[in-house]
Amino acid sequence: MRRVATEQTEYAAHRMATSAVVFAAIQEVAASKTQILYKSS
Repeated sequence: MRRVATEQTEYAAHRMATSAVVFAAIQEVAASKTQILYKSS
């Protein structure tokens, strides 16, 4: 039973880390697009 809980916790942590990386990547892309728009205007 305890092993299952550990696996679930690791899975949740992994998913959180993955979504954090994706979120950071999206923010970086959005920031670079904003800079490009700002420079071109």
